[in-house]
Amino acid sequence: MGMFSWLTANGESIANHHQNVKPCKPVYLLRPGEPSICEPSYDGYGIFGGVDAYEWLSQKNLGITNRSLGIFLECGRYYRGRDGVLYICKMHCTETELKQVLPALCAQSSIVEFDNYGAPLIGGQTANDFIESGQWETLRPKVDYPLKFSFDPEDKYEDVPAAQTCPNQGYFF
Repeated sequence: MGMFSWLTANGESIANHHQNVKPCKPVYLLRPGEPSICEPSYDGYGIFGGVDAYEWLSQKNLGITNRSLGIFLECGRYYRGRDGVLYICKMHCTETELKQVLPALCAQSSIVEFDNYGAPLIGGQTANDFIESGQWETLRPKVDYPLKFSFDPEDKYEDVPAAQTCPNQGYFF
């Protein structure tokens, strides 16, 4: 399993305690209208003060506590073809999960699942072919309450930008 990490409100990487290059310091998972959650020594797997950030994300945005859905909200993508059909790679999300995240959209559209981006799908073309040619539009789930982190315990959720994924995964510095 890979590690997860983000950049804080000021753009600094949240280092995990498994690496030995960058100091690991207390970080706060900010929450709207609730106290922030302190993680004194981040482990790298998305848990902050005993709270799974991805479960928090799915609960806050969908009312469902589900880590996989939280990961999809944070990292996932799906596609819409020119014909209006929605396409989803099973590596990102299943049709059932997509219906939980986007119920109204899914009720109006057909959904096609595919196994990987390089396998032939329609007429010998792959998902990569459809994406690169512009035949499929890349879409991301809408998130009203994104993840936000800070090293400053005084920062407020409403005052800082959404966290960006750390390009170093909090480890590779």
